[in-house]
Amino acid sequence: MKKIFKILAYRVLPLIGLVLKFTTTIDWKLILFPILFFLLITDVVELFNTKKENSYKEKYRAYYKTSVLMFFNPIVNWQSIIQLFGQLFLFFFDKKIEGTRNKYILPFNRRWRVMNGGTTQKNSHSWDILTQRFAYDFVIIDTHENSFRDDSNAIENYYCYNQSILASQKGFVIDIRNNVRDYQNVGDYSVDWKTRHIAGNYITIKHDNEEF
Repeated sequence: MKKIFKILAYRVLPLIGLVLKFTTTIDWKLILFPILFFLLITDVVELFNTKKENSYKEKYRAYYKTSVLMFFNPIVNWQSIIQLFGQLFLFFFDKKIEGTRNKYILPFNRRWRVMNGGTTQKNSHSWDILTQRFAYDFVIIDTHENSFRDDSNAIENYYCYNQSILASQKGFVIDIRNNVRDYQNVGDYSVDWKTRHIAGNYITIKHDNEEF
């Protein structure tokens, strides 16, 4: 729930501030700025109190820096708000999440590893985000447990890069996006704050039994 609250606060509070600014005489800065400042301070404290190695701390700093810049991307802000509406709808009206009726295969041929994701709260990295509860992150690793060869900052060095992706089940393609550029600053935990879509490139397939 902490993650959901922060997403809601970071994305929605600035918009609320704009509404208050143009529709009321309330000094919106006195209300919203302390809240946002408190959230940012808690993030910074959490970052520097981490017991991870210094190299990991540097990576997390890159993540936070680019996350702040993400606030200035109106496309991502709008898409985040839409996702929050989906989250709220599922939370209040459709909490019952069951297994699939169809049988699916994994969307690749060779052996991959699940780095994040699962069917339980313990294994899922987005359990409280209902729209991503059963999301999986797959990678290819070598015998040394690395997901890349040589330099980790070169996207073409990752084993999963440019690999073929298969349809998990027969169906109809109802949506596709293939114009989001590859993010080149890989390996440092930063995020592409200039991205045109938070989902990146994707394909949505409609299967039998109203499953996608």
